[in-house]
Amino acid sequence: MAPATSLGRTDLAEKALTDALRSGLTPRREAAVVTDLALLGLKRQDPDQVAAYAGTAVSIARQTGSAVVIRKLQGLQQHLSRTPAHPRIRQLTADIHALSTPT
Repeated sequence: MAPATSLGRTDLAEKALTDALRSGLTPRREAAVVTDLALLGLKRQDPDQVAAYAGTAVSIARQTGSAVVIRKLQGLQQHLSRTPAHPRIRQLTADIHALSTPT
């Protein structure tokens, strides 16, 4: 079965993901869900949605240091170039880069 987003049903995907957020997920799973919600924001060309959800994932990555969350964000970062030069997206890109760069 194809994911709802690949079928053009972002509304169904968003509902399922927001329902999942309310179910009390572990931080790593929460980060995966909000990153997927950020990708939906990209499909809708809504930089505020992208920044809000991805910002949550960045915060979780900072708190947990999870390599899984960082990789998920790196995957999102590859798609951010499709978004117009929005200040929040530029900051988000810098934040993801900083997470990905060893100190």
